[in-house]
Amino acid sequence: MAVRGVQYAWEDIQVATSQSSVPLEGILGVDYGTEQDKNYGYGRGSSPHSIQRGNKRFPWVLTIKQSEFEAWQRSMPPGTDLTDLRNITVTVSYAPAGGTQTTDQGLGCEITGFKKAMKQGDGEMAIDLQIMALKNLYNI
Repeated sequence: MAVRGVQYAWEDIQVATSQSSVPLEGILGVDYGTEQDKNYGYGRGSSPHSIQRGNKRFPWVLTIKQSEFEAWQRSMPPGTDLTDLRNITVTVSYAPAGGTQTTDQGLGCEITGFKKAMKQGDGEMAIDLQIMALKNLYNI
């Protein structure tokens, strides 16, 4: 088995947005990727002849502590919420000690939704920010 060097861990991640000059301290999770519609292209016979490519999507989810959410919300004008923000850049950097730094970005992001919820026994509120990006850049 080949050794691939230092592995990335949660402690090595920094997540920042263009709304703040510092990394999010209350970040609990980050989930992002690229999706593309693909379908079989048929012609004569019953087997596909090709794979047709369709639209791409770049979904993100940032899970943050309620305190991080409330601080962000307080920076908004009265009567607005985080879904009113436009053209956010989300940057995720992985920088393990002794390893290679990797940085990914979501460009042109907008928050499409969030939900506040707690139940008995919860020690803190975690809020998932549903985000759509216009483009993801990997390993920039």
